[in-house]
Amino acid sequence: MKLVIKEFKIDPEAETFVDLKCRESGLLNFLLNLCRLDNTVSMSCSADSIEYKATSLKGTIQRSVPLGAVTAVCTAIHKEIKFLLTAGAFILAFIAMLIIGLVQSNGSGFIIMGVICLVLAAACVVAYILDKTIMFAVQNGGDDYAACIICKPAVIAGERIDSAKFEQVVQMLREKVNAVHRNPR
Repeated sequence: MKLVIKEFKIDPEAETFVDLKCRESGLLNFLLNLCRLDNTVSMSCSADSIEYKATSLKGTIQRSVPLGAVTAVCTAIHKEIKFLLTAGAFILAFIAMLIIGLVQSNGSGFIIMGVICLVLAAACVVAYILDKTIMFAVQNGGDDYAACIICKPAVIAGERIDSAKFEQVVQMLREKVNAVHRNPR
């Protein structure tokens, strides 16, 4: 499920240099958030470990991954290709409606339907451009992620939280992990 970012703090000098809190998207989850009963996923990175916690009405999952055990830190951007495929289908429908409308003597209805298909194709292209999902994950040797957050870009307190911010976090976390691996305690 795609998450909505509630809080995003980065401070390379602080004890906890990354603090990320998200909630599940949707109207019901928004209303639960107002009642403080929301499904929350949080990840905080300190000099010693990465703390991951996912709470919901069903229960809580909590993980602590020592920085020395981290084998990979990654971020990825996912875009919905189905919007482009749908836009392509609407363009084909536009072309078909336009041809039928021009061939028929009374084909103005087909031309109007073709224009509607063209507008829907443009809306799908805009949706593809604007829709983006960001993944931020940490691995500790296994095939599965030890901690993973999949969220939508956001604007919090006038600051844009997008893939560039997550890449900054990944770079900072990699430096901290590499420092731990170079200088084990």
